Amino acid sequence: MKDKAAHPEARNHTRPKLIVLLAILVLAFSLFQLFSFSQIITHWKILSDLPLSSEPVFLAGYSLVWGCTGVIISFGLWTAKPWARIGCISYWILFSLCSWIRLVWMIEPSTLQTRWPANLALTIISLGVLVYILNLKSTRLYFGQNEVKIP
Repeated sequence: MKDKAAHPEARNHTRPKLIVLLAILVLAFSLFQLFSFSQIITHWKILSDLPLSSEPVFLAGYSLVWGCTGVIISFGLWTAKPWARIGCISYWILFSLCSWIRLVWMIEPSTLQTRWPANLALTIISLGVLVYILNLKSTRLYFGQNEVKIP
């Protein structure tokens, strides 16, 4: 068995429990998006006949992009790819931004007035939790980065 002290470049490969949970949540969300994509494709004729505020092409593209990107992010988190931390935060921010745009664009103003406070709270809390998880010392070590936080 090799000694870690003899190989300072060797990093800790113990996967933190919160990274396992995060990777599973991202994967589950991605699979849901891919399932939505399959349902849109399967029921294309029905959806195209309905008076929707978005075309089925937009809905299918939206689901496919978030599903495929999420699978890649989840894989990166699971395998400790150096880009996965920034990718995960970027994924969350872009998805939240798109969700807010869809919320404002597709929802009736009366419904929007009651939904936006809860959505805002959920957005802020989830961003805080995500940044916290990705800045833990164990997470930084897992991704092979300096354990000292950079302000």
